[in-house]
Amino acid sequence: MGAVIYFYSKRHKQYKDYHHALLCLYETLSQNHEQIWRLDLQNRELVYYDANLSPTPVTTLDWESEEHLKTWVYADDIEQLQKKFKDFLAGKENSFCAEYRQMLAPKKWRWVQLRGNAYTSAKGDKFMYGLLLNIEHLINTQQQLERSLSELTEAKSELSFSADITANAISEMAYYQDEMLIHKQMADIANRVPEFTHEINTPIGICVTAISHMQQSLEQLTDKTQTNKLTKNALTQYQQESKETFELIESNIQRATNLIQSFKQITVDQTSEQLRHFKLLTLIQDTLNTLHPKLKKTQHQVKLDISENVELYSYPGPLSQVFINLVNNSLSHGFKNIGSGDITLTLFDYASGDDEVLILYRDNGLGISQQNQEKMFDPYFTTNRSEGNTGLGMPIIKTIIEEKLAGELLCNSLEGAGVEFYIRLPVNIEKKISA
Repeated sequence: MGAVIYFYSKRHKQYKDYHHALLCLYETLSQNHEQIWRLDLQNRELVYYDANLSPTPVTTLDWESEEHLKTWVYADDIEQLQKKFKDFLAGKENSFCAEYRQMLAPKKWRWVQLRGNAYTSAKGDKFMYGLLLNIEHLINTQQQLERSLSELTEAKSELSFSADITANAISEMAYYQDEMLIHKQMADIANRVPEFTHEINTPIGICVTAISHMQQSLEQLTDKTQTNKLTKNALTQYQQESKETFELIESNIQRATNLIQSFKQITVDQTSEQLRHFKLLTLIQDTLNTLHPKLKKTQHQVKLDISENVELYSYPGPLSQVFINLVNNSLSHGFKNIGSGDITLTLFDYASGDDEVLILYRDNGLGISQQNQEKMFDPYFTTNRSEGNTGLGMPIIKTIIEEKLAGELLCNSLEGAGVEFYIRLPVNIEKKISA
């Protein structure tokens, strides 16, 4: 008798432990807005399980009746839900999964996912069972991503300019922009596109205005000619105005061409990262041209002391990214709350035939404390996160110089006394790597 009592006591404890585990499972599911359900495929009774794991009948499910489904399923989702049921019951799918909008109250809906499988009881009764998951947050996130993608697509289309002079450059930028978005070092190009657009609109707008003025002057000259009122002074004035207008158009077309060429060259270099020969001074000037829209909004000045004869065989794109990050760092950190600052780039003593160049980048801004200098190359370290800085600019600079360009980087700064970055690079990177 004692053995029997012991056996049933043990079985009772196992049952209690099992029931407790089920309750814990249900509590976990409830915290995630999930519910356990069961559908009797014979009488079509749909039940949910409450907190005590007791079945609570919900409805007699008639998945073939559209009117019935309209009482708890959004009308546009009914057809696909019915198809899912039919395919599952016909054995076309191994498991059931459907997403639809469930009615919570009149005109109030939420997105849910109904997942389940089939089983046959020992008595031969057939059931479906599974989980009802609240995926409202997931759907909202997906819709936000789709809207963001749509906005990005619209933004790309807005980059198309009507002027023939910019058509080729813009089409190439649209192509490279897709490639740039996945790399942090490429993000600066995407950020500079609106500024570049605004900058190039100025010379183009001047050309359009000048041409319009020339048309008006020509019409006036034609009227005077046809009415025999054309005088020598009027003709001389027209000739002078034409000369000045054409000079204005020519200078602004040249300005637009230079902007496009600079932006195009920097974009090509940064996206392709091809090894090639290039003039160091030209690369820096092209880089600064792409930053001109940002720099011209400030009183800060950039001064260059670099010979035009220095030529490198290296990766111009990554090197351009280094200078972009340095200038951006000066603008956002070094010159914070400073109205007028100076940036200088200097090439130390260099003679033809030298194997290396030493470039000094200096600003006279706020400087960097010793404590921050120890952490400035750590990823995600920034003192200006509130204004959107990620703390990746300086680590990218160090990685590019030391790993991609086979160079060296040294920082020298005192708080309140500006900052100096010494950049040592091989003139021919292939010779340096193979040595």
